[in-house]
Amino acid sequence: MSEIIATKEASYKGVAFLWRSAPTSGGRRVIPFLYPRSDKQAIEDQGLAPRKFSITGIISHDNYFVVRDNLLRALENKDAGVLVHPTYGEINGVKAGRYTITEKISELGRAEITMEFFIEDSSGIPRVAANRTSQVRAASDALNGSLSADLSEGYTVTSSFTGNFASAEEGAVDVAASMTDAIKKIEPLTDKLNTFRGQVTAYTNNITALIQEPSNLADSVGLLFSSMNDLYAAPGQTLDVIAGLFGFGADDPVFAQNTAGRIERKRNQDLLRANIKAQSLSYAYLNAVQVEYDSETALNAVNDDLEAQYLDARQNELLSNETLLNLDALRVEANAALSEILLNTRKVITIETRQIPLSVLVYQYYGSTDLVPTIAVLNNIQQNAFVSGQVQILTE
Repeated sequence: MSEIIATKEASYKGVAFLWRSAPTSGGRRVIPFLYPRSDKQAIEDQGLAPRKFSITGIISHDNYFVVRDNLLRALENKDAGVLVHPTYGEINGVKAGRYTITEKISELGRAEITMEFFIEDSSGIPRVAANRTSQVRAASDALNGSLSADLSEGYTVTSSFTGNFASAEEGAVDVAASMTDAIKKIEPLTDKLNTFRGQVTAYTNNITALIQEPSNLADSVGLLFSSMNDLYAAPGQTLDVIAGLFGFGADDPVFAQNTAGRIERKRNQDLLRANIKAQSLSYAYLNAVQVEYDSETALNAVNDDLEAQYLDARQNELLSNETLLNLDALRVEANAALSEILLNTRKVITIETRQIPLSVLVYQYYGSTDLVPTIAVLNNIQQNAFVSGQVQILTE
């Protein structure tokens, strides 16, 4: 059964072209060793074979000479640039190799060109391009928008129902309180913190009016999240803080739903909890794909937390179909970005060593002591410790 694969317009350094085929080579660099009078062989693995992208492109009749000359100049320029691959998407740090262009007298104004592209980095594996983060950001924005609509359309407080107004106020106050508690984990940037505190104050002072107008409540909650997301310079810090909201509403009171008022109260409570948990996941995904991870283990730990929160949020029956679809789409985009990041992330390996200072061991492997704190944490030891026997380190 054939599959229809959505492709992107191919281009290099901004010069677009049509494409016919795009083989990619890579794998492992292995050398087989054969022995006299033996049917067996040994294989030496010399590491990763960097990916090479070959594209057969077509320069069409439209502005043929301009496009041809621009493309050839881009290919002959020694600097690395952005390749928009027809199936891999946007790849940064790409250098062009050899090219062959074929022009025929029977097809003037049209040419076929075969090009080679190489990744200019230590591994030869594509780095996550800016457009992957922008795709995650767009998916996050879509989810946040539908979550706002869910809260606007589904949140209703009937003042004649005893206790419902007070319960709604309590829940809305808890949103600001939970965010304020979460940011205590890491000290925010001072100028950003002042802005956030001002927005929290405005929100809490206006809660009575907000819960009477759910659309305004939804907008205000969204504004708090946006401001919270802007508190830190490092995405890893933002991710740690935002994850503190994953358990929002865990201590919500439990009560019998034996009246219309109690049913409404429970629905509002659950809807607000679902909104905060899903919106925190949305921002967590966005920041997770911007983190520079120390190791594959650290990345996998974050991925596990995100997946657990996704499975929790996905089961909520109060979220609209549109929101659930947006949540699924965001998960797909974020997982794709994290998979690309994983290709370039250090792996944890175990080595054997005689007794030696940790700093000396790290210097021997990496040529500097920059990773001493990371290796110390990895092995749960002090940075000035001596190590011996099995020690966990990171691949280069």
